[in-house]
Amino acid sequence: KYLLYAIGEIILVVIGILIALSINNWNEERKQELDVRSYLERVAVDLALDMEFFSKQGENLNYQIAYFKSISKGNFSEVDLSDFHNKISWNSDPRVFSQSYRSLEKNGKLSYISNTILLDSLRIYFDDRCLVFNDWADWHKNFVVQNIEGYVMHNLPLVSAEKTDTVVVLAALKQGE
Repeated sequence: KYLLYAIGEIILVVIGILIALSINNWNEERKQELDVRSYLERVAVDLALDMEFFSKQGENLNYQIAYFKSISKGNFSEVDLSDFHNKISWNSDPRVFSQSYRSLEKNGKLSYISNTILLDSLRIYFDDRCLVFNDWADWHKNFVVQNIEGYVMHNLPLVSAEKTDTVVVLAALKQGE
């Protein structure tokens, strides 16, 4: 009789332990989901900032293109030649993209993202596209420093804080320099 009672007690204790482990596992999964969701919300904010950054980059590049198209057509009166130095030597610095994504990656939490399309898209963007942009920004900055800034500074001297002498710029442009 006592043996049956002891076995019953052991079975109840084992069932209790299994239930407790199950609840603990469920709670840990819930915590991880909340943690990953928090990271993803921060990544979404970072992506919105990146969209704003790239939008401004696009606007700036479109302005640069219009500026140089006007100059190439000889429409010098349509542009501010005193700002020529800044326009021709403009470059974009590399950008630090989404620390939130990098933290998610560093902490090994990318594996908790169950949506494979989202995960693949994040990887393509942060591990490929952002690196391509930064490589381009580095290349462009080096190109400008090595090939343009020296020439501009030597041939188109500044008359005040980052303003070139419009007469000198106009003469150089008309001579095809």
